Amino acid sequence: MENIIDKIYRQLNKMLASDQKIGKTIIEDPVKVMNITISQLAKRAEVSDASITRFCRNLSLSDFHELKIMLAQSVGRRESESLKKYLRMICKLH
Repeated sequence: MENIIDKIYRQLNKMLASDQKIGKTIIEDPVKVMNITISQLAKRAEVSDASITRFCRNLSLSDFHELKIMLAQSVGRRESESLKKYLRMICKLH
């Protein structure tokens, strides 16, 4: 399954202006978005709550909750990959 952050980034230039605002807000701080409400994201991106819902559907997600789950998975994978790289580096030093 494709990383949602990468998917948003890849599609960003093809998105409508409101979706680009949302996408950029998510890419800038995915961890923050995981922990806020749909209304808070809408306010940060300067769009309506309905625009957030449409954004999710345009990404083939069912709703904002699914977006948050996908973000958590993406962030978790990145942290896991970073930890693996760090551990490999440590092992090479010893």
